[in-house]
Amino acid sequence: MLTKTFGIKLENEVYRDREGVYAIIFNNEGNVATVRTNKGNFLIGGGIKYKENHEECLKRECIEETGYDVEVKEILCKADKYCLSEDKGDYFHPIGYFYSANLKEKIKDPIEKNHKFEWISISDLNSKMYLEHQKWAVEQAVLNRI
Repeated sequence: MLTKTFGIKLENEVYRDREGVYAIIFNNEGNVATVRTNKGNFLIGGGIKYKENHEECLKRECIEETGYDVEVKEILCKADKYCLSEDKGDYFHPIGYFYSANLKEKIKDPIEKNHKFEWISISDLNSKMYLEHQKWAVEQAVLNRI
C-alpha cells in the first residue's frame, strides 16, 4: 500500500491523532466526489468512531455528508500530516485511509448542513482541495488508474 507523511513532526510537541477513512469516487467524466465547506473541498469521509471498522465509518460518513449510500471497494493508500490545528490551536496528526468507492442511491437528506456535495475536476484539485494529503491520495488514484 502506498503511504506518505506530510509536514514535520516537532520533537517537543504532543500531537492529537485522528484516524479517518475517506472515499475516492470518480464519475463517468473523471471528476472526483467531494464535499465543499467554507474552508474548501474535502473527500467524503471522516473520523472513525469507537469500535467502527473502516467500511462502517465510510458508509456512515457518506450518508451524513451527502445522503448517499456507498459501496466501499479496496484500500488505495494511506497518508498522514503533522500540523497545527487552525480550529483548536493544538498539534494535530490526521491519519487518512483512502478507499476506492462507488456512490449508490440517495437514501436520505444529508445531516451535515455545512457540507455541500460537489464533483470537482482533477485539474481543480490544487485550487479547491483543502488538505494536501487528500489531494495526494486522489492524485495516486488517478496515476494508478483506480
